[in-house]
Amino acid sequence: MTNPSPFRLANKPFPSGLSFIVMDLAPLKPTEQVLISALQGIVALTGSLQQIFTIDSNCAPYSTDASLLWLKETGIQHTAATGVQNLIRELEGYLVGYILYDQQNNPDSLNIATSLAGVKAAVPVDVSIESETAGLAKVLDVSKMTYDQFWSSHQGDMSTNLAVELDPIPGDSQPTVYSGPRDFAAKSRAAVFYGNTGSPLGARDRVMRHLVEPAPIFGWGPTDSMGEYAFIKDVGGNGGFYVAANWARNLSVLSSLAVEPKPVPAPRPRPVYTPGKRYVAFIMSDGDNLQWILNRGNDPQWWGSTVRGTLPIGWTIPPALYYLAPTVWNYLVRTSTGEDGFVVGPSGIGYRFGNVSDNPKAFSDQCACLNAFMRDSGVQTVSIFGYDNWNTTEYWQPYLEQAAVAGAFYFEYDNWIMAESNYCTQWHNGKPLIPANEYLGTFQDHTEEESKATVLADLCAASPKNSGIFAVYVDAWATDGSGSKNNPMELMRDLWTSVQEQCGDTVELVTPGELVQLAILAKGSG
Repeated sequence: MTNPSPFRLANKPFPSGLSFIVMDLAPLKPTEQVLISALQGIVALTGSLQQIFTIDSNCAPYSTDASLLWLKETGIQHTAATGVQNLIRELEGYLVGYILYDQQNNPDSLNIATSLAGVKAAVPVDVSIESETAGLAKVLDVSKMTYDQFWSSHQGDMSTNLAVELDPIPGDSQPTVYSGPRDFAAKSRAAVFYGNTGSPLGARDRVMRHLVEPAPIFGWGPTDSMGEYAFIKDVGGNGGFYVAANWARNLSVLSSLAVEPKPVPAPRPRPVYTPGKRYVAFIMSDGDNLQWILNRGNDPQWWGSTVRGTLPIGWTIPPALYYLAPTVWNYLVRTSTGEDGFVVGPSGIGYRFGNVSDNPKAFSDQCACLNAFMRDSGVQTVSIFGYDNWNTTEYWQPYLEQAAVAGAFYFEYDNWIMAESNYCTQWHNGKPLIPANEYLGTFQDHTEEESKATVLADLCAASPKNSGIFAVYVDAWATDGSGSKNNPMELMRDLWTSVQEQCGDTVELVTPGELVQLAILAKGSG
């Protein structure tokens, strides 16, 4: 493998003198959102000095629209769009015409039209708004085309570097995502699909066989009673990995800015290990989730919290952010404090599970990509998601064989943690695999008080788990019984206050990187 990054982009960075036309998606009809997103990707593909940047003033459930922050961070001059048809007229010089689809009667036609948008330089137009095309010519009609027919005719037009999967309404085939990464798909000439239905092969199977390993799938797939397990395992077994990005907008432009990602700050001086002391690190969940970070931004319950900087916190973060949104990556690096420690999100270069025997070469290549990323970014620890893979050494040992990896953390998919006291740090190549052995959040009917009480009791117990090395999985998503969002930042602050009150200086809170160093020191002193 010659390319150390699996995020292989054919484009060149935008030239200097760039300006943005800013379009608010909130007041647009879903079909108009599709059109604008594809137009954004098509124009990005040309490398024009005039580009589209989308915002969403209807930013619920977040307190602010993070895209406004990212727009500001680019430092690029911008003007507001004055309507869909006016924007088409302004940029029609980059278009050949439009592709007609029929979402209501043939949902696949929407994805087919998006897939071909960059190839044909033609925006997707639903039959319901065909009269609003501002005089564009119809290039292709896919309104009755099946996905089998599309793939048979246009497979050769599709990128071999990446694909986009967008989850439909559960139990239905109608889309839920009208913007999201559709701009990135158009710019990348990437196939867009729903799930793995079709004959003789499912759409995902056909697309995965077309891609050059190791390749990312952006978006999100159809979930079931096991959540995302089935499609994440399927993609990993087929030699790829997942980047959760179904609501990730503006990737077509963020990935083309002439911006170099900065390395994270150097770690603090090596900690001192005291035998008998307990050491704990908070690790914020969802670092595999690109759209989460792009949409949360400086949210006061996340990075913008006043709690951040007052106590050590581990932030899981996706490598895709480094490669595809370096402006956003650099913002996090620049605004981080000495108390913020970065951890690669699960499971390394992207989300996958432990079925590595299905395609060992692709997994080896993924680990090489991870090593290159960690070497260049300065991030030293990685988190791994498994489903009953704690003893699957062929899965977790290769992570610890990478030169840039100092240590790893293991999260169990079913309940995120290895709660039983017999799960202790495993070792390979002189490096630790530390199990997440505590959970902080409101999952499965736990209240905030119950969750804090459980962790508090374990941290202060007479006989601590894992020789006093505690990795706390902090749930960024969980809701309590009332359906309101928990505040993970306040949960961590309140728990740590209680620990100090009840346990005193017998427990020390550290960053995940420091916890890895302390585990190594503890093993050496034993």
